[in-house]
Amino acid sequence: MKNLPLFFLSHLMICLGISFQAAYSQDKAGTKDHPLISRYEGFKLEKTLDLDFELYKLPLGPAVSNNELGEHVALEGKVSKLWYTFGPELRPSLYQVFKNYEAE
Repeated sequence: MKNLPLFFLSHLMICLGISFQAAYSQDKAGTKDHPLISRYEGFKLEKTLDLDFELYKLPLGPAVSNNELGEHVALEGKVSKLWYTFGPELRPSLYQVFKNYEAE
């Protein structure tokens, strides 16, 4: 139960790390998927960042503005950020991607 917020944090960071670019034929050198979560089919891994200890504000609702979080909880601990790209042939919504990772 103690690791539950970090599990959701991993989901969130993956979803937020998605950018809309041309597809790559393979992942960038030196990158690897998170060991607990499979990627969305057709995505390519562009960049990863692992922080041993960091403060992260996990949103619990909509943002107040582009630069200000609404309701959130502050978490600290290990944070993994993964940035994926996908080509124009894929058009998943953020909700589709989130539900895919939620199912994982």
